Amino acid sequence: MKKDRFTKLFLICSFFFGTTVSFSQISPIIGDFSLYENRGNVYLNWQIIAGSNCNGIQIWRSTDSLEFTQIHDIPGVCGNISTPQNFDFTDKNPVKNKTNYYRLELGNTGPSEVLSIEIIAIENGFQVRPNPIADYAKIYFDNNINILSQLIIYNLHGQNIFSLATKENFFEVSTENLQSGIYFFTIGTEGGAPMAQGKIVVQH
Repeated sequence: MKKDRFTKLFLICSFFFGTTVSFSQISPIIGDFSLYENRGNVYLNWQIIAGSNCNGIQIWRSTDSLEFTQIHDIPGVCGNISTPQNFDFTDKNPVKNKTNYYRLELGNTGPSEVLSIEIIAIENGFQVRPNPIADYAKIYFDNNINILSQLIIYNLHGQNIFSLATKENFFEVSTENLQSGIYFFTIGTEGGAPMAQGKIVVQH
């Protein structure tokens, strides 16, 4: 906010005292940089606040937060001297089953903050991460309409070990009270047919 007020004050002084201000002298300031995932696509949204300007925007992606690759370029003047400008970009090919890290670079003025999001590819109706499980895992499944779903864990003898319920698209599973070994599970609605079934390996 201080930098924004200084920029506006500088522009006012320039207007009254005849100082020439070029856009390249004003560093771009990013506000409200965010991202979210929907159906395998990652949507990036950001704003360049009023009073700042840049020449081109580059979007960079990484899977380790260290080595980044440029995945898109928005050429031309970006930002506006009097009003904030909103921008967006859709990454249709994020790296599946990895945490994807994103950053922006505006007019070669240096990188923005880095944001991250994990992209889960649902295959055969579910995805267990991690598997084998040491202490804790998430079991993801298709539940876009947020219906109440139930997870039931069985041992090799078909005995019901425990069950969980959720309206989210994943179950949080703790294996603290399970011995190392192979377990089976089903995912479904109460009284309905299983929507997915698979196995997990517990390895303490």
